[in-house]
Amino acid sequence: MTTSSAKSPDGGVGLRGTVQGSLMGASLLLFSACGGSSDAVPGASATPTALPDTLRGTIQVVGAEPVSYPVLRLRGEGTSVRLVGPGADQARRHQGLDVKVTGQEATDGFEVTRLEVRSADGVAALEGVLVRAGSRWVLERDDGAHVPLINVPPGLQELEGRRVWVAAPVEVSAGAFGEMGGGDL
Repeated sequence: MTTSSAKSPDGGVGLRGTVQGSLMGASLLLFSACGGSSDAVPGASATPTALPDTLRGTIQVVGAEPVSYPVLRLRGEGTSVRLVGPGADQARRHQGLDVKVTGQEATDGFEVTRLEVRSADGVAALEGVLVRAGSRWVLERDDGAHVPLINVPPGLQELEGRRVWVAAPVEVSAGAFGEMGGGDL
């Protein structure tokens, strides 16, 4: 703690001098730590952009219409986080599924920017675009890989060309499936 030689009217060192000295030292330290250098990039924001966070759990819809909303029940924690933003509507359509959501903390919950189905009823899920390759069906993954699907039900065939999730062992019949939905999520 920095002390000052300021004297109080009675001749002792006053609290005012001690506090002023401490504040000045703290201000200099803060200035040094927060960019008191000339290395700043012109036009760059002084506030860092928050990096996205990722949460995993099961989607549930709580409340009664018209005020129901989706929440993510976190794995192993027993707590729920309200999902908000443009991805909340997509999350609502995936009730009961194990998902991974990416986004950022918001004042009223967790703002979802991306949603991935991880499993359905304990069976691992894959995502991709459903493509017909001749007489075969494949799931075209983001990395370019093609996962063959057999015994594709008519309901899934109707989603040709769309982004879907499929929960089934690889190269076997499509068990549970669904459309990921529109937008950039």
